[in-house]
Amino acid sequence: MEAMSEQELPGLLILDIGGTYGVQENIVALLKKHFCLITMKEFLENKKEMSKKIQSVFVSECRPTVDQELLESLPNLKVIGNSGVGVDHLNLKMISNFGVKVTNTPHAVADSTADIGMALMLASARRLVEGSQIAISPHTKYFAVDWLGVEVSRATLGIIGMGRIGYKVAQRARAFDMKILYHNRKQRRKEEEQAVGAHYCEKMEDLLQQSDFVMLVVNLTPETHKMIGKKELGLMKPTATLINIGRGALIDQDALVEALQNNVIRAAALDVTYPEPLPRDHPLLKLNNIIITPHIGTATVQAVQMMAEEAIANMLAVLNGQPIPIIGQDFHQSLPNLKLIANLKVGMDHLDLKLVGSFDVKMANAPCAVSISTADTGMALLMTSARRYKGKEQEQQDVGAIYCKKTVDLIQQANFAMVVVSLTPQTHKLIGKGEIDLMKPTVTLINISRAWKEKRSPGPRQKEGFLAPELLSSHSPDSPRQRRRRAAEGMEDQKLPCVLIDCIGEKHGVYEDHAEVLKEHFCLITMKEYNENKTILGKKIRAIYMWYHKPVINEELLQSLPNLKIVASSGVGIDHLDLNLLSRYGVKVSNTPFIVSTDTADLGMALMLASSRRLVEGYQMAVSPDTEYFPANWLGAEVSGATLGIIGMGTIGYKVAERAKAFEMKILYHNRKQRNKEEENAVGAVYCKKIDDLLQQSDFVMLAVNLTPQTHKLIGKRELQLMKPTATLINISRGLVVDQDDLVEALQNKVIKAAALDVTYPEPLPRDHPLLKMENVLITPHIGSATKKTRLLMMENMTESIQAALINRPIPYEVLL
Repeated sequence: MEAMSEQELPGLLILDIGGTYGVQENIVALLKKHFCLITMKEFLENKKEMSKKIQSVFVSECRPTVDQELLESLPNLKVIGNSGVGVDHLNLKMISNFGVKVTNTPHAVADSTADIGMALMLASARRLVEGSQIAISPHTKYFAVDWLGVEVSRATLGIIGMGRIGYKVAQRARAFDMKILYHNRKQRRKEEEQAVGAHYCEKMEDLLQQSDFVMLVVNLTPETHKMIGKKELGLMKPTATLINIGRGALIDQDALVEALQNNVIRAAALDVTYPEPLPRDHPLLKLNNIIITPHIGTATVQAVQMMAEEAIANMLAVLNGQPIPIIGQDFHQSLPNLKLIANLKVGMDHLDLKLVGSFDVKMANAPCAVSISTADTGMALLMTSARRYKGKEQEQQDVGAIYCKKTVDLIQQANFAMVVVSLTPQTHKLIGKGEIDLMKPTVTLINISRAWKEKRSPGPRQKEGFLAPELLSSHSPDSPRQRRRRAAEGMEDQKLPCVLIDCIGEKHGVYEDHAEVLKEHFCLITMKEYNENKTILGKKIRAIYMWYHKPVINEELLQSLPNLKIVASSGVGIDHLDLNLLSRYGVKVSNTPFIVSTDTADLGMALMLASSRRLVEGYQMAVSPDTEYFPANWLGAEVSGATLGIIGMGTIGYKVAERAKAFEMKILYHNRKQRNKEEENAVGAVYCKKIDDLLQQSDFVMLAVNLTPQTHKLIGKRELQLMKPTATLINISRGLVVDQDDLVEALQNKVIKAAALDVTYPEPLPRDHPLLKMENVLITPHIGSATKKTRLLMMENMTESIQAALINRPIPYEVLL
């Protein structure tokens, strides 16, 4: 867009420049290139002269208010450029009667609003705001191990409103292996549904009844006003969370208060309310199971700039008698591989053909010219190994097969799923509850390969199948019948083996419900019982069940346990164990490496989103008794499109990369060993042999390494100084990977922008530690694996490892010493 001379510039009415509600200075500079700006104060002081000059109004944060009196006083007004998507604050019918057009900015806000939706979902599920409060509270003396959230990955997300923003939410949620349902006025095309694994619910009630998370992404209209009320909340699961990134009046807030107070639903996360802010005595502000943020869906520096640019283009198009550029330059630049725009109808006056042509993109306006043959919805999708079909396109064509690189892509689409693979460690239990949940309710599962055989023992080499036993057997693995069988195989001599634990319940003890399960397999001995009768119990103990670093294992303890065979440790990290010492005593060690990776990766994404969008600060502002308004210049930073540097590309790091790809992030990584090209290409990751290269380029640096002598204080003063001053450091590994004194100095001196830490040293930090006082630090109480499902799976894995060790079978999760 070329700027006109100052004399030719059309008049543009704005509320104000700067201040509480005014247009920000950097946006003012953009507007001045194309318009002569007139503030409301200037207009009111000289209506007669100014009213004739004003041809357009720039509406930002719903201001200035456009009413009949204003419209009557602006005889030359042609267009109102709304910065944002929602136009419920504008009386479109009245404005149209004055012959004035209204434009909005749907493209500019989609990414940032979808990101805040994901941030709220993750933060609510993992209780991130509560965790932050615990971590920094002056009263915190310890972190309770039974403080748990719920899983996001593999949960069911119901999206109400599948427009641009809703679809971008679905794209992101797909990377978390979520089952996606959606309700919309109109069903999306099959190709669009399949691309994100979404299933259409014609009736909203069906979506509400099935979803673990319900996200509202619709415009406010008379039809959607209070669309979620007492009836709809009553249909939701009692474990469900309601998320609103649309408009506050979509929800009957009185009904929501009642539902949250009475545990009709688990929680709510709201970026919008009515009014905004809520009255300071509103009951929603007092509830513990709700997160409220100050309408920050588009509150990023980049989004505000893009909205202004899109609004300017829209207004100039109207003033110049040109079509409003629905498809603009930013849209094209975001699709570097775009070759063709197919227009369903003949007319193309809504498209800027010159702009499209400048990107070497072809146009077609006849449906037949661009039609694509679609397979019948009942077509079988063939899952096979990449070794066979990679590069063998002719074989695929011969049988009409479509290759699905990810199993989840296949199982979400198939009407019949047939398993025809060899049994290997990789395919063992390939189809489990998570996969079953992702399938259509009408699907038929066919297995013609191997099945789990109940008579086999728990060792991984002896298990005969990849279908989870609970899916195939009517007998629980914990049943008395199976315990008798194990006894007959030599695992028992009429008695259960003795296992040492720290305690049951209390601060760091084994959960009571876990203990009940463990007692079916083992005779549990607490440290207190052991210390009271060491002579007798010491000889009986054959395993230690180490739940979150307790009990502490030292040489004195090992000397008193002559028959000890294994220490089963919860979690991945083993830096709390002296492996050489255990090896000298002939004791094996196991951990739970694969179980925690998904939840830990999810928390890494939650911390990155929450830190960048200032979610905890926003919550504090939203609920503070002193808040009178939400400032328009309160902004965060974009995650979508930013550069993420991952240090440690193991299982957790790679899962982070899979999720970050859905946010269109540029992914760099540093690792002891480079991943193979296929793995890199799958997530779009670029290897940095030198850690320095990663630090210098990244907007976010995430630590996902084990603590070893080599990684101890891996990030210190030198490394922090290499980072961008706008960068954020995220640590989901171990506190000692970072030199905390250097981090404090870097944050105080703005060497880096912020830090988000799930781990510190010690845990919790001393209550006078400077990190606890900083506004640019987000700390959570080591909750990487703190979800109910993950902790249950950890217990099951630890049980399996102990059982295998006691009968001298291969230990499935052994740590090699």
